[in-house]
Amino acid sequence: MSRPGKTALLLAAILVLAMTVSLAWSAPQQSDGPKAPVFNTKDRGLIEAYYNALIADLAPGSIDRSGFELGVEKALAVGSHVPMQFEKDLKPLPRKLELQLTQLTGDYGRYTLGRHVVLVHKGDLAIGDIIKNVAVK
Repeated sequence: MSRPGKTALLLAAILVLAMTVSLAWSAPQQSDGPKAPVFNTKDRGLIEAYYNALIADLAPGSIDRSGFELGVEKALAVGSHVPMQFEKDLKPLPRKLELQLTQLTGDYGRYTLGRHVVLVHKGDLAIGDIIKNVAVK
């Protein structure tokens, strides 16, 4: 094999190795640390029942059923963060509802964001869990 051929083969091998390392670094990492809290079945039922009763008492035309733009809806997922432009729109759940739910440990809070109920880490606004299309705007 000629010298330029050996050089090309060596460069190709280095490129493959670099791509492999890059893919390994970008892969999701599993942590053995504590996991984020989630809405359990009881909490989901209580939240849905609360907002269904609230909606039943409102006039049909007074409910805003519009959602966020498609890109924002896709961004609102477990493991992502609340988009910066919506940080001010986070509203705590009503006290009456919050008292019925399982007590949270750690630095998490339950909020409404548009028509969604989200479980958010207060420090970095990471979404731990989400219930879509249940709340009232």
